Formats: sequence, structure tokens, C-alpha cells
Amino acid sequence: MRATLLVISGLVSTAGIHAAWRHAGPRGGFGWWRVACFAAGLVSLSIAELSPLATLSDVLFSAHMTQHEILMLIAAPFLVLGQPLLAALWAVPSRFRARVGRWFRRPRIG
Repeated sequence: MRATLLVISGLVSTAGIHAAWRHAGPRGGFGWWRVACFAAGLVSLSIAELSPLATLSDVLFSAHMTQHEILMLIAAPFLVLGQPLLAALWAVPSRFRARVGRWFRRPRIG
């Protein structure tokens, strides 16, 4: 199940990045460094969740804490820098993107 979710996340983000590049070019919000950051985040998630480390984490506390540190200190920052939600928005039809954009432009308080 975890592998399926990682693959789906990668495919949706890849589709969104390609759509954004078709619309605005590689410099239009998703430079190569963002793509590299997102890929590094997915690789580190895969290491933490799909490698033998995940199996060992059920038995060894040290393996569990190593897994925890990979998720917090490596995967999370890379995924944030890769902006996967923005890429996912580009993967959906433009009407939906416009609706979400309007929702984010509304005033928060007041």
C-alpha cells in the first residue's frame, strides 16, 4: 500500500510538472532544483518506508528512530521545497485550479 501511494504521488506530480512546463516552460515555477528536491523527498520516503529499515523498526528501537529521523530531517524538507501540492494542482483541469486559486485568495480573517 505504501509503495502504491508513493508511485501515485510521483505520477501525479510528474504530470503536473509537465503540464506547468508546457504552459510556462521549465522556469515557470518548477525549476530543475524543485524537481530534484521532490525526487529526493520521494527517494528518502522510499528508504524509510520500503527498505529493510521499515521491517527492522518493528523490532529495534534504534531502527525506528533512524526511520523517524529520515522522515523528519530529510524527506520533509525536500518535499516542502519540491512543492508537490502545486504540481498536483497543475495535474487537474484548469477549472478546478481556478476555483482553488480563488479560495486561496480570499481574506482569512475579517
